[in-house]
Amino acid sequence: MDKSTFLKVYFPNGSFHGIRYTSSTTVAELIRIVLKGRLSSCELFYRLSFALRVTHVGKEQEIANLRITSSSDKTNVTDKWLHPNMTMDKVQRLYGPIEDLKFELRLRYFPESIDALSHDKPTFGYFYEQLRIDYMRLKSEHVPVNDAIELGSLEIRKLFKDLNPTALDKKVNVDYLEKELGLKRFFPQSVIDSHKPKLLRKSIKACLKKYEGLAEEECVKRFCSLLKDAWNWQQEIYTCNLGAEWAVPISLVLGPSDGISYRTQNSTNLTKMASFEIVLSIA
Repeated sequence: MDKSTFLKVYFPNGSFHGIRYTSSTTVAELIRIVLKGRLSSCELFYRLSFALRVTHVGKEQEIANLRITSSSDKTNVTDKWLHPNMTMDKVQRLYGPIEDLKFELRLRYFPESIDALSHDKPTFGYFYEQLRIDYMRLKSEHVPVNDAIELGSLEIRKLFKDLNPTALDKKVNVDYLEKELGLKRFFPQSVIDSHKPKLLRKSIKACLKKYEGLAEEECVKRFCSLLKDAWNWQQEIYTCNLGAEWAVPISLVLGPSDGISYRTQNSTNLTKMASFEIVLSIA
């Protein structure tokens, strides 16, 4: 009988779910256990949209927010997606000891319409939290300032969903947000630094006025749509070569609308090679 061992599966907000596994436990089984333990006891409609991502962290040090890896460490695993049929034994053989790996539960596969995803409430909520955190940590500098203020205001409107517009107008001011919640929760540091408090307050209130009648779910949908204009979060992009003898550098683009497409250097147009429906298997 396989010996049972313990690991942590992390969520976008930094919390984790601890589970036991054996060498024969598959990635798909880990995902199923975590989803039932933390998101819903019922089977989720979009359960197959979740995936595990792994990063080697055993010999890394966090110094001044910079990740420094020991030169003697031959393991270079960063943001690797695990195949659902992969066993934990194979994970260890490929990527090293489990205690040196960080496992992250991510919503990786999206339907074409955000409306479709919203019917699965637990998955929809998880997706929004993941997207919002990714935006604030990784993509905020790529979003125009006005859009960043609007995105932050949508999160404020969502957070204070039970307040009517008049109460919200009284509740929301820069001083209150800074003292009780912190502006960094809603807005990138660059936006905070580039605006005087009075001007930022005025911009926030204007956005809240614009969205005063928006329900919580509609706030999320608007957030996703607005962010997608600056960063297409549905796409995964990989740099590779197309061809054998005459290899052409390309960007391989994967997404629900684009299927399997590519873009050559110095081009903005995508060429679609195939749709996901014709994929028979993934090695």
